Amino acid sequence: MLAGASRGLAERGHDVSVVARGAARLDALRSDRVTPIQVDYTDLDALDAALSRAVAERGPFEIAVCWIRSWEPESLRHVASALREGTPLYHVLGTTGTPAAELPGIDYRVVRLGRRGSRWLTNDEISSGVLEAIDREAADFPVGERDP
Repeated sequence: MLAGASRGLAERGHDVSVVARGAARLDALRSDRVTPIQVDYTDLDALDAALSRAVAERGPFEIAVCWIRSWEPESLRHVASALREGTPLYHVLGTTGTPAAELPGIDYRVVRLGRRGSRWLTNDEISSGVLEAIDREAADFPVGERDP
Protein backbone atom coordinates (compact mmCIF):
# COMPACT_ATOMS: atom_id res chain seq x y z
CA MET A 1 0.00 0.00 0.00
CA LEU A 2 3.01 2.29 0.40
CA ALA A 3 4.67 1.40 -2.90
CA GLY A 4 3.94 4.89 -4.27
CA ALA A 5 5.46 6.51 -1.19
CA SER A 6 8.56 4.31 -1.55
CA ARG A 7 8.93 5.28 -5.21
CA GLY A 8 8.27 8.94 -4.38
CA LEU A 9 11.02 9.00 -1.76
CA ALA A 10 13.40 7.34 -4.21
CA GLU A 11 12.54 9.93 -6.87
CA ARG A 12 13.42 12.63 -4.31
CA GLY A 13 16.90 11.15 -3.99
CA HIS A 14 16.47 8.97 -0.91
CA ASP A 15 17.88 5.47 -0.73
CA VAL A 16 14.86 3.45 0.36
CA SER A 17 14.77 0.12 2.18
CA VAL A 18 11.32 -1.49 2.03
CA VAL A 19 10.36 -4.17 4.54
CA ALA A 20 7.49 -6.49 3.64
CA ARG A 21 6.58 -10.17 3.67
CA GLY A 22 5.68 -10.66 0.00
CA ALA A 23 8.56 -11.33 -2.40
CA ALA A 24 6.67 -10.51 -5.61
CA ARG A 25 5.57 -7.06 -4.47
CA LEU A 26 9.02 -6.31 -3.13
CA ASP A 27 10.72 -7.35 -6.37
CA ALA A 28 8.40 -5.03 -8.30
CA LEU A 29 9.77 -2.11 -6.26
CA ARG A 30 13.46 -2.95 -6.70
CA SER A 31 15.50 -0.17 -8.34
CA ASP A 32 18.82 1.60 -7.96
CA ARG A 33 17.40 3.48 -4.98
CA VAL A 34 14.93 0.93 -3.58
CA THR A 35 16.18 -2.17 -1.79
CA PRO A 36 13.59 -4.74 -0.79
CA ILE A 37 13.92 -6.52 2.55
CA GLN A 38 11.72 -9.59 2.81
CA VAL A 39 10.88 -10.20 6.44
CA ASP A 40 7.79 -10.53 8.62
CA TYR A 41 7.89 -7.62 11.07
CA THR A 42 6.26 -9.77 13.75
CA ASP A 43 9.38 -11.99 13.82
CA LEU A 44 11.42 -9.63 15.98
CA ASP A 45 14.74 -11.46 15.70
CA ALA A 46 14.50 -11.58 11.91
CA LEU A 47 13.42 -7.92 11.80
CA ASP A 48 16.38 -6.86 13.95
CA ALA A 49 18.80 -8.81 11.76
CA ALA A 50 17.32 -7.39 8.53
CA LEU A 51 17.46 -3.80 9.80
CA SER A 52 21.05 -4.26 11.02
CA ARG A 53 22.07 -5.58 7.58
CA ALA A 54 20.36 -2.65 5.85
CA VAL A 55 22.18 -0.12 8.03
CA ALA A 56 25.50 -1.91 7.53
CA GLU A 57 25.05 -1.96 3.75
CA ARG A 58 23.45 1.44 3.14
CA GLY A 59 24.16 3.55 6.21
CA PRO A 60 21.85 4.88 8.91
CA PHE A 61 18.22 5.59 8.16
CA GLU A 62 17.38 9.28 7.60
CA ILE A 63 13.65 8.75 7.90
CA ALA A 64 11.36 5.82 8.64
CA VAL A 65 7.83 5.25 7.38
CA CYS A 66 6.13 2.32 9.10
CA TRP A 67 2.74 0.82 8.61
CA ILE A 68 2.94 -1.44 11.61
CA ARG A 69 -0.38 -2.40 13.13
CA SER A 70 -0.99 -0.93 16.56
CA TRP A 71 -1.45 -4.45 17.99
CA GLU A 72 2.25 -5.11 17.21
CA PRO A 73 3.87 -2.35 19.31
CA GLU A 74 7.06 -4.34 19.90
CA SER A 75 7.77 -4.37 16.16
CA LEU A 76 7.57 -0.58 16.05
CA ARG A 77 9.89 -0.33 19.07
CA HIS A 78 12.40 -2.58 17.32
CA VAL A 79 12.35 -0.36 14.22
CA ALA A 80 12.78 2.69 16.46
CA SER A 81 15.78 1.08 18.16
CA ALA A 82 17.49 0.80 14.73
CA LEU A 83 17.22 4.57 14.21
CA ARG A 84 19.60 7.28 15.27
CA GLU A 85 18.32 9.70 17.89
CA GLY A 86 16.16 12.39 16.31
CA THR A 87 15.34 10.40 13.18
CA PRO A 88 11.73 11.05 12.15
CA LEU A 89 9.54 7.96 12.25
CA TYR A 90 6.20 8.34 10.48
CA HIS A 91 3.75 5.76 11.82
CA VAL A 92 0.90 5.17 9.36
CA LEU A 93 -2.29 4.26 11.20
CA GLY A 94 -5.50 2.86 9.77
CA THR A 95 -8.87 4.18 10.80
CA THR A 96 -8.83 2.31 14.12
CA GLY A 97 -5.09 2.51 14.78
CA THR A 98 -3.69 3.81 18.03
CA PRO A 99 -0.48 5.83 18.24
CA ALA A 100 2.48 4.15 19.89
CA ALA A 101 3.42 4.69 23.46
CA GLU A 102 6.50 6.77 24.00
CA LEU A 103 9.53 6.02 21.84
CA PRO A 104 12.42 7.78 23.63
CA GLY A 105 14.83 9.69 21.41
CA ILE A 106 12.69 9.23 18.29
CA ASP A 107 10.93 12.05 16.46
CA TYR A 108 7.63 10.13 16.39
CA ARG A 109 5.01 11.36 13.93
CA VAL A 110 1.62 9.97 12.95
CA VAL A 111 -0.18 9.73 9.61
CA ARG A 112 -3.85 8.94 10.28
CA LEU A 113 -5.79 7.36 7.45
CA GLY A 114 -9.47 8.02 6.99
CA ARG A 115 -11.90 7.62 4.10
CA ARG A 116 -13.09 9.53 1.06
CA GLY A 117 -16.82 9.69 1.66
CA SER A 118 -18.03 6.12 2.09
CA ARG A 119 -14.98 4.43 0.55
CA TRP A 120 -11.52 3.52 1.78
CA LEU A 121 -8.54 5.46 0.50
CA THR A 122 -6.76 4.09 -2.55
CA ASN A 123 -3.11 3.06 -2.35
CA ASP A 124 -2.20 6.17 -4.38
CA GLU A 125 -4.13 8.43 -1.98
CA ILE A 126 -2.39 6.81 0.97
CA SER A 127 1.06 7.21 -0.59
CA SER A 128 0.36 10.82 -1.60
CA GLY A 129 -0.80 11.58 1.93
CA VAL A 130 2.32 10.06 3.47
CA LEU A 131 4.55 12.07 1.14
CA GLU A 132 2.62 15.24 1.99
CA ALA A 133 3.04 14.54 5.72
CA ILE A 134 6.78 14.19 5.15
CA ASP A 135 6.92 17.39 3.07
CA ARG A 136 5.10 19.30 5.80
CA GLU A 137 7.14 17.63 8.55
CA ALA A 138 3.79 17.10 10.25
CA ALA A 139 3.64 15.64 13.75
CA ASP A 140 0.06 14.39 13.27
CA PHE A 141 -1.31 14.38 9.73
CA PRO A 142 -4.77 13.25 8.57
CA VAL A 143 -5.27 11.71 5.15
CA GLY A 144 -8.91 11.65 4.09
CA GLU A 145 -11.83 12.19 6.43
CA ARG A 146 -11.97 10.67 9.88
CA ASP A 147 -15.07 9.01 11.29
CA PRO A 148 -16.93 11.32 13.69
